[in-house]
Amino acid sequence: MRERGKKSMMLYASIFRSVFEKFMGSSSLAVLEYQLSKRCPRADPYELLLDNPEAFYEALIQIFGAEGGFLFLRLVFKQIVNGYELTEISPDELAESFIRGREQARTMLLKLLEKLSTSSKGELLGS
Repeated sequence: MRERGKKSMMLYASIFRSVFEKFMGSSSLAVLEYQLSKRCPRADPYELLLDNPEAFYEALIQIFGAEGGFLFLRLVFKQIVNGYELTEISPDELAESFIRGREQARTMLLKLLEKLSTSSKGELLGS
């Protein structure tokens, strides 16, 4: 991976980690990260989300069940969409893209990250 791409990946991963922590709290996030690391031991959970959203979603299903995994994604994406005041992206559409498959999920995540990078909202979710 090129250096610039690696830096972008790290930035995007830190954005998702920050959102997850704000959504769940640090203790619950530590439990989720542990569970994800058991299911995908060779991958950072946030890089997995960006590189292979399908595998990330499958790990969530193993932890929360199908409905719980979908609900988790929907709520996290709602936090992002509302926090950045993004009106052109739907949290439901983002979560549903994970069900439709890897390429659909990657496309939607890239669209979300593009919107985040051009957002005038400076700090994530008004921390």
